[in-house]
Amino acid sequence: EVIIHSDMKFKDQVAYAAKKANKTLGMIQRNFEYINKEAIEVLYGTIVRPQLEYAVHLSCHHIRLV
Repeated sequence: EVIIHSDMKFKDQVAYAAKKANKTLGMIQRNFEYINKEAIEVLYGTIVRPQLEYAVHLSCHHIRLV
């Protein structure tokens, strides 16, 4: 999902992605009671980080209006 305001700001998109990533981290904590550091790093790198990077890549692109 991509959220863009009429002023072409992506702040709500970034906030939405951060909220989604925090929910995912909470799900990981609830479902993996005993988990080691390496497993957390794998889960974070494969599930959470891409959600955050998607928001950053969208907000970093410069939009040229013609």
